This record gives sequence, C-alpha cells and structure tokens, in this order.
Amino acid sequence: MKAKDNIKLVASAVVYDRGAHTYTLDGKPLKGITAMLRWQLHPDQYGNVPPEVLKRAAEKGSNVHDLCETWDNFKIEADDTHLRDYIALTEGLKYEMSEYVVTDGEHFASPIDKVWRVNYNTFDIGDIKTTSTMDDKDIEKVTWQTSIYAYWLEKMNPGCKVRNLYVVWLPDERYQTSGKKPMLKKLKRIAAEEVEKLLQAEINGLAYREGSVPMAERDGWTPTAKTTALATTDIPEQVAALNTYVLNVLAENDRAAKAKEEMMQTVREAMEQCGITKWTTEAFTFSITADSVRRTLDAKALAAKYPDVANDNEIYKETAVKGSFRVSTK
Repeated sequence: MKAKDNIKLVASAVVYDRGAHTYTLDGKPLKGITAMLRWQLHPDQYGNVPPEVLKRAAEKGSNVHDLCETWDNFKIEADDTHLRDYIALTEGLKYEMSEYVVTDGEHFASPIDKVWRVNYNTFDIGDIKTTSTMDDKDIEKVTWQTSIYAYWLEKMNPGCKVRNLYVVWLPDERYQTSGKKPMLKKLKRIAAEEVEKLLQAEINGLAYREGSVPMAERDGWTPTAKTTALATTDIPEQVAALNTYVLNVLAENDRAAKAKEEMMQTVREAMEQCGITKWTTEAFTFSITADSVRRTLDAKALAAKYPDVANDNEIYKETAVKGSFRVSTK
C-alpha cells in the first residue's frame, strides 16, 4: 500500500513582527494570547514583579528560543545548558518547524514554538518555557495556550490533527533541584467548546470565570483589587501590593536554599572520599573540621542549684541588641 504524502501546513497571511511581537492581517492589528490568558486566568501571578525583572526574563526566554530554533533548523549547537537540555528532551520527536503562526483570522494570532510531525496529517506541538517555576498556575496557563494553538492549527488545516501538547521546561541550573529538573511534559488538551467559550469572552470584553479581569477593568488594575488579604489586620495598599512579588522571591529563595544544601552535601562527600579537609579557590573556600565537644554554662541548672548566684546582677553583662526584621513562612 502506497504511503500517503505528507500534508504541508498552510502558512497564514498574518504578518508577524518577532521583534515587536505584533501581528497584522490585511493591515488590521490582531491580539496575541499571552496577555489575554494572564487577565482571564491568573491576573495577579506576576502583577507585582518589578518590570526590569520581567524584562530580563523575557530577554532570556527569547535568547533560548533562538538557540533552540537554530539547532532545529541548522544543527548548530551552542555552549548553553538550556540548549543541551532541549536537545536531550526532544531527541525522539521529528521536527517540522518553529514559530508557526496560527490565527482565528479576525481577532487573535500567535506563533507555536515547536511543531513536530507524527505522520502525514498528524502533529505534536510544544511551547518552550524558561521560567524559574512550573507550578499549577504555570501548567494551567500553558495548557490553555497550547490547546488554543491546536484548535487554530486544525481549523486552518482541514484534515490535519494535533495528537499531543507539550511544555518544554528549561529552567536555569540555579533553580533546579533533585525533584525539579528540565522536562518535556505532556499536557491534557482542553476541549474545543471550552476554548471557544474563553475566546468569545475575551472578544466580548467579559470575564471568563470568577477572578478574571474583564476588559473594562484592566486599565489601572492592581493585584490588590483581586487578592485576598493574608493578614488579620488592615494592611496599607502600598504594602499589600507587594504580595505577589514577595511570594515569588520567597519561592526562589526556597529553591536556592535546597539547591545549596544538596551542593554542600555533594562537595563534602567528594572531599571526604579524597581525604582532604580544605578546598580553596578565588571564589570560595570549603573546610571540614573534626567533631568536638563544646562546653557551655547551663543557666537553668545554675539557677536551680545556686539561686543566689543566678540572681546576682553583677555576673551579667548587658549588650545592646539591634531590632530585627524577619519573615516567617507558613
């Protein structure tokens, strides 16, 4: 039986300016879906992260996308951990194209990061993420993103279908732990009826669900308008507005602390195996000290045995202690 010829995906008429990240069809500007998904799904997720932090993250993500695309198209490898992870994760997929622009032809357009061919009319698609986390909110958002892409790809290409949706998560090494490594994760596609419902809500300027921010409320909106208070007392808006920023930094600090703990254990084990107690470079020093016994005064036992001595103010030394500022997590 003769094999069927591969169906070639239709190129849309959308003019996509990758630098400016804008979309135009017959002179009419179209919207991307990234901002729409933020407003409709999790408007407060990055609401208080400083703009310069978001800008650096976007630039890094763009660079990683470019490296991966160069590899896929020309097999040019760079000395970059993100690219090495990408190559290893996608080795079993048959590359078709990058940045395939899909659209509804009227309101929206967006590029699919990766399209992989399964057979003559079937494809897998994927989105690359370089975020420091890949939590439930991130997974939900990229699931919606790729489900919308799949819906439009099939609409634009009658007879074609999308088999699997993937997120290719390529975090920096500093954010990785033994339980959080770069991954190619298969996503559960959202039904076309629900995709249509979300897109129509956005077209009509309405909220898709509780917690969504409709079009008319977006100008001047801040996370404090939708975020539940985390304290039992009233907090000034200027302080409460830092909520999301604090949560993001605390999560990053927690990951870094766990990574440091694992690194310390790995280095110590290696030093002990090699029989060395000190390792010094221009940047750091590791040293292992022998076990010992420290002798301290038990104030409670002293007070019980010699109460008169324990209550004698002359044996105490007073030292000024500066007030502290601490955070405790729950």
